[in-house]
Amino acid sequence: MFKRLLVFLSVIALIAVIFFVVFKKSTETYAVDVPYTVIKSAEYFRDPKKISKWMTPFSKTDGVEIKPQAIILGKDSLLFLQQGFIDMKFRRSDGKDSLSYSITAESLVDQPQVTRFILSYNTTPWKKWTAKNPMVAETFQNMDNFANFMKDPIKVYGYDIKEVLVTDTSFLFSSKTVPVDDFAIDSKKLFDLLIAEAQKKDAGYNGVRIFNWQDNGDGTMTLSAGIGVTKMVITNDDDLVSYKMMPYQKKLLVADFEGPYKDVMKVYAAMEEYKEDNKKVTMAIPFHKYLTEGYGFADTQVVKMRVSFPVF
Repeated sequence: MFKRLLVFLSVIALIAVIFFVVFKKSTETYAVDVPYTVIKSAEYFRDPKKISKWMTPFSKTDGVEIKPQAIILGKDSLLFLQQGFIDMKFRRSDGKDSLSYSITAESLVDQPQVTRFILSYNTTPWKKWTAKNPMVAETFQNMDNFANFMKDPIKVYGYDIKEVLVTDTSFLFSSKTVPVDDFAIDSKKLFDLLIAEAQKKDAGYNGVRIFNWQDNGDGTMTLSAGIGVTKMVITNDDDLVSYKMMPYQKKLLVADFEGPYKDVMKVYAAMEEYKEDNKKVTMAIPFHKYLTEGYGFADTQVVKMRVSFPVF
């Protein structure tokens, strides 16, 4: 009788242990690193418009409805339960399966410019063995999608921003403040002046044309133009045209652009953001190099150019 009771109690204890192990809640995690600060990169998790750029299934389909705290596509939805910079909570559903999870963002101690995003969700061994939730695999894949998205400057900034070395080094420069309405006419006059001066002094104009303008906010613009030359030219500080050199093999951030001339300022803004995000310091005035033949372009004219930021 005693043995039977002992066996019975042992079986009950074993069942209890199995039940505890099988149904005990545990936390599963998955982490990715992105090359930006917490504040910069977390925006792509906090903002529904930005998260819809990389998260499946919302990133590849028209008809996505974006709300302040939700993204909806038919039966698919992502609810923003907590929109913080360091701790965020979400609920993903496809109408049949769902998954609640949290995202934690933290800077790496030895690399403060890198942020680690850690996905965590609660589950049990029983659920993992018997009820495979497709939302789990999808969410893991979306973490990888996020990391790949943040490593692509075209997706983050809109342009293929690269770091290269200076190759064009010798220039003739001139600048002039003009009325805004005379932008195209006077920019052409500046280049005509430079080319004529290069011919006059046999400087060896090589076809390189660089340009920059600054809106002074009073109806005028300051235009700065330069042409590449192959020979050194002696000039004085008060000359209308001056000879200047760029440091050979120093660093440039560059991005190519083709579109209406006035829209090149969008590239400047994107590169300024990239420069700040990557802790680059400007060492000279940024400029754009014409890749389209000619100069003196109107602001609506389609032009191909390369925007450059001298940095260190």
